[in-house]
Amino acid sequence: MLPDRLSKGMTSLLPGTDHLATVIEYTVLSDGNFRPGNIYRAVVANKAKLVYEETGDWLEGKSPVPAIVGDVSGLKEQLLLQTEAIRRLKKKRREQGALELNTIEAQAVVEEDGLVRDLIIQRQNMARC
Repeated sequence: MLPDRLSKGMTSLLPGTDHLATVIEYTVLSDGNFRPGNIYRAVVANKAKLVYEETGDWLEGKSPVPAIVGDVSGLKEQLLLQTEAIRRLKKKRREQGALELNTIEAQAVVEEDGLVRDLIIQRQNMARC
């Protein structure tokens, strides 16, 4: 685990706080190739905290747009644009023979006595790409 200073502070993605970042800019073309852009420092501020399961279900057409996505101006369009870029890049990688490795992220369900009762497996979806 990261120290709180990092996980809850310097690298936190919670909305409403400015954070220093390094931006790597590039353009994803319609065929899945990309055109390099620039690398630069920036100050970023997240506008919303999204939930992977809700966002992924919406992006996969399994549920309606999450309320927070509709509440933040331009967020829906940005997420759809990023999802299309992901699809193009993944398709290109598959065409070039890339391996797709699936990893499992599990969270232990612990009883009061400290015994592990169960494991909850995180379901992969479009929001977790």
